[in-house]
Amino acid sequence: MGKKKRKSEPGCIATIFGYLIFVCIIALIIDLIRTHISERAKHNLMVVAIVIGVIIFISMVCTIYRKLHRKYTLKQLDEMDGHQFEYACADILKANGYKHVKVTRSSGDFGVDIIAEKDKVRYAIQCKRYNHKLDNTPIQEVVGGLAYYQCDKGAVMTNQYFTEPAKQLAQVNDIELLDRDTLSHMVDKTEKSFDDKLNLFRSYLTSSSTMLVAYLEKCGIYSRIEDINTDTKTLSFTLKLKFADDIESVKAKKKAISKITKAKVIDIVQNENDMITIIVCTPRKYRIKS
Repeated sequence: MGKKKRKSEPGCIATIFGYLIFVCIIALIIDLIRTHISERAKHNLMVVAIVIGVIIFISMVCTIYRKLHRKYTLKQLDEMDGHQFEYACADILKANGYKHVKVTRSSGDFGVDIIAEKDKVRYAIQCKRYNHKLDNTPIQEVVGGLAYYQCDKGAVMTNQYFTEPAKQLAQVNDIELLDRDTLSHMVDKTEKSFDDKLNLFRSYLTSSSTMLVAYLEKCGIYSRIEDINTDTKTLSFTLKLKFADDIESVKAKKKAISKITKAKVIDIVQNENDMITIIVCTPRKYRIKS
């Protein structure tokens, strides 16, 4: 969209890496000065460091949660600037089955804001967040960028509608028009997609834990599921088994447990209450992603 400069939006890994670098810098500064200050000053400095650490941790969790739990409404899209709208469109496209979605650079983008693929078709997509109907201009821009990005089909995605001449030009050039009505449907599908994934994930947890207890009982290890701790945004979940005979007998069945849960067993530990915890990496197909 246009030629304004914009910063690329960092992903979750980049965000975590940035926070870690900041924490390392703070730790280095503390290490350098602690040998030259009094004990009282050290104590005060430690308190400040803990407070800063807590703030950084909370900020990191909130940032990552927002990135992984993006949901949009038409009202939100209407209030975005062009840069935000492009990244929102990228998120919506991903939730609607588009693969390899990439936002292009702003300067010299040749009329294409997003490159994406669906059903083996490579799309060049122009995004327009306007307050009025779109004319021929975005159609012409995306037609010009098709060859440059070696795409098979062009599309224009907007929060508004198109003028009749724009529709005619798009039809002649085989450009797909994703107007406000289509965008609304795609946003609704985003909500349904997330709910479907969540239901699939819950079903997987229930069936896996039930099958696991049945298998252990068959092996003479009597137990029951005391609790399932999980965060749908993480890559692992925890099964807590109560009344299991001993941890070694459970560990001996590690390969079988992995086969039953269709996942890699990260660890098997026993706490002070003799409760055995099995930590399992969630299979990729059941992971909840934005």
